[in-house]
Amino acid sequence: MASAPVNNGDGGGQGNCCSSFWNGLRTLDPACMSIYIKIGNVANAILLCFVGVWAMITVNSDADALLTVLASAYVITFSLILFSWELKFECCNVCFLKNMGFMFNWAGRCLFFVL
Repeated sequence: MASAPVNNGDGGGQGNCCSSFWNGLRTLDPACMSIYIKIGNVANAILLCFVGVWAMITVNSDADALLTVLASAYVITFSLILFSWELKFECCNVCFLKNMGFMFNWAGRCLFFVL
């Protein structure tokens, strides 16, 4: 009698449908992974900007209109910062270094995204 494959939760079990994904991720070249992350961040910035503009366009004239406009402006600003950071525009690098030095290490960037 054959035994069933054991899945210990680490993504490497034979019965796991995602095991080939996790194995491929473990063997991926760091430079290639960096490109994938950069593409994901640029796509995220574009979508965030779209959502901010969409919220501004569809704002209703009620008591929460000012809050919606301010939140939309914040989201658009965040998306533009993220977009220009990922594309490494030379004109923005000096400004980033002077005002947002935390973006140059992974812990600061993580806190920026979360907060």
